[in-house]
Amino acid sequence: MYYRVIRVDTAKGKDIEAWVVELPATIGRGSDAAISIEQDCVSRSHCQLFLNAEGALCVRDFGSTNGTYVNDSKVSHAEIMPGDILQLGSVTLRVEFKSDTDHGVKSRPRSELKPSAALAVTQPLRTIRLSPETPAPQTSRRWWQFWKN
Repeated sequence: MYYRVIRVDTAKGKDIEAWVVELPATIGRGSDAAISIEQDCVSRSHCQLFLNAEGALCVRDFGSTNGTYVNDSKVSHAEIMPGDILQLGSVTLRVEFKSDTDHGVKSRPRSELKPSAALAVTQPLRTIRLSPETPAPQTSRRWWQFWKN
């Protein structure tokens, strides 16, 4: 799995620069950071990208002055999905994941992801309204027999 962090110019809607990172990776203004961003709004050691115990990509803020935001929400620790936007002060970063088996497939923002047709098909639930005076409906089948039909 490859993790790519892309700096975005939000005014022009263009990518400025990109980094392929090995995790854990520190983002900051310092020269020892894996992703070094020379902006005053970014702390020397601003935040860190890492994999949690379940293997999900996460970000951890190191108590930075301007904070770390994921999709416009200030976080101290959060999981990151492909296409999520990190905001470090006035610097905007987009996170992309690429698998070794992905051949030219780009990560897309969650808003663009559409479920497959098989996942979109649902069966409506039957609603039963009960009042205290009406008894619960009786059925001839047991609870474990409902999954068969």
